[in-house]
Amino acid sequence: MERTDIERLAKMETKLESIETQLSKVLEKLDDHVAVALDCEQKFVRHDDPSYFDRNIKRYENERLSKSNTLLNILNQLYKLIISVAGVIIIINNVINK
Repeated sequence: MERTDIERLAKMETKLESIETQLSKVLEKLDDHVAVALDCEQKFVRHDDPSYFDRNIKRYENERLSKSNTLLNILNQLYKLIISVAGVIIIINNVINK
């Protein structure tokens, strides 16, 4: 083998070692990600408790209903205020015109 071939082989080996190091780092991060995903699934899905989803969806629906009721109450009070102000304006106009 010529010297240039040996140098090229040495460079290839160095690059392969670098790629192997980077690949092992990626695999470690992937393992960490899978571990975190499994941990999250166990904490939030809770396969051992089938009623967990039902309770959470009921809580979510109750919160949405509560927000809707609050908005409806505000709109109802605003409507009453507008009607009251209109009534007062009509009464004042009738008093002024007499």
